Amino acid sequence: MSIRLRVALLALMAIVGVVAALVFVYRDIRTEIALLEMQATRNAWAQESSQLIHMLQRERGSSGGFLVKPEPEYLERVKNNRRNTDASLATLVASRGATPALITAAGLDLLGEQLKAKREQIDSGQVNWVVVRDFYTFSITEVLDVIAQEVRAGKSGTSHELAAIGELAAAREAMGLIRATIYYISSQAKPSARDFVDLAIYAGLYRQHIHNFVRDADARQRDWSREYFRSRAYSRVMAVIEASMISDFILAPVDSGVWWERATQVIDTLKEKEDLLYADLRQSSVARIGEINNLLTLFGISAVLIALVISAFALLTIGRIMKALGSLIGTFDAVVEKENFSIRARSEASRDEFAHIGRLLNRLLDFTDSLISEKEHLAATDALTGIMNRRSFLKYADREIERAHRYGAELALLFIDIDFFKQVNDVFGHSIGDEVLKRFVQILGNRLRATDVLARWGGEEFVVLIPESNADKARQIGEILRAVIEAEEIPSVGHITCSIGVAAWMAQESFDALCKRADDALYEAKSTGRNKVCCAAKMTDHIIA
Repeated sequence: MSIRLRVALLALMAIVGVVAALVFVYRDIRTEIALLEMQATRNAWAQESSQLIHMLQRERGSSGGFLVKPEPEYLERVKNNRRNTDASLATLVASRGATPALITAAGLDLLGEQLKAKREQIDSGQVNWVVVRDFYTFSITEVLDVIAQEVRAGKSGTSHELAAIGELAAAREAMGLIRATIYYISSQAKPSARDFVDLAIYAGLYRQHIHNFVRDADARQRDWSREYFRSRAYSRVMAVIEASMISDFILAPVDSGVWWERATQVIDTLKEKEDLLYADLRQSSVARIGEINNLLTLFGISAVLIALVISAFALLTIGRIMKALGSLIGTFDAVVEKENFSIRARSEASRDEFAHIGRLLNRLLDFTDSLISEKEHLAATDALTGIMNRRSFLKYADREIERAHRYGAELALLFIDIDFFKQVNDVFGHSIGDEVLKRFVQILGNRLRATDVLARWGGEEFVVLIPESNADKARQIGEILRAVIEAEEIPSVGHITCSIGVAAWMAQESFDALCKRADDALYEAKSTGRNKVCCAAKMTDHIIA
């Protein structure tokens, strides 16, 4: 497959990828809108459920009053509350958020018939207050449990806010039970101990739910809580609750009508606050949906523009690539075919990468010779230290051995090894080790003569070829170098030492033999304590004719 076709396929893939990414982003935004709409629906259902709970609480209270005093006034109040309950139940069942699962879980599918049967018992006086209370409380608890389950599951997306509202609804239910229980106790000549136990339980539940509400509410709701819970109307109700749980309450009961009215005011206030919190949630959801819809519209317009711009840019880029590749390939073909390095790529007025490649190609052709020379230089130089490498040194040493043999000149060789260099790498790292090698070479170079040749033999081992020097003079030079290295403080490492082996060239000796003797001397210096200079003995078995 040609490069041109590959570039075209890459451009097509890029366009498809961008379009796919835009589609995925659009889908995610639509998903978020759907979740927010579901959240709003759930919140509306929860608020409608709260309204049903409120109506059931009122019907429970008025039914209890009617059982205590079966008078026409109380009967009319009961009937009015029943109508409100039925209307609220019908609204909740018909709500968009009322899925079959929620209706069943909350017991709403059976509640209508159950209410009808219980009301008939109340009207005929066939049931006592405890049974009535437990029936309504159970129905209310079922609805509250479903709301709590929805909050725990986090399906609505505002579980923290709904948790606070749920606690407020539960507190309102507990206050309703307290209201009815105290009303019932005050109407009895001799209340039972069970009534006071129930009252204590309801009071404890109320306090716990109020505590949880304050915990889950935001700062604004906490401020409202502090202000309302310190109000005179609220304090009077809480004082009656506290007094009702002691024995003196039987001797000095409260006025049941006044109590009922004041407790109802507290319940209604909690309901009003609950409705306000639901309204805040609804407003927040509507505002967020509006923001995302605006964002979606803007995104759609932007996506179309981006897709058009990318497509146009891709087509122009492909055209430019095809043209530039044709020009560069033509230039290379002409240079190779004609073996003429005076041919140049056509100059482009544009400033893109292909024009830059053309200019670089022309510069490459202009400086071919200089690059070849540079390559030869790099091949002869150690990349780290900048001194002669082993390969280049061997060529130089062979020439010096030949010259010494021809003219009978003296020649000496130093083998130098940095002591414990492996520890430097292990302790400080290879980067510091490289810096030590470069500094080591710099120190040696500053002490050597211009005629002396320093080269890197390998790793931390170096060689110095010293013309016109015998063994004694070479040893003196070695001692100077060893002392200078020992005295120098290397940054990050401190002081280092080196071991040096010295060998003077003997007539008819090959360079390999000279290296062997210098290496043996270096081994002796290292094996006898390091940081010293040892001179090779003039042994005939080292001489190679």
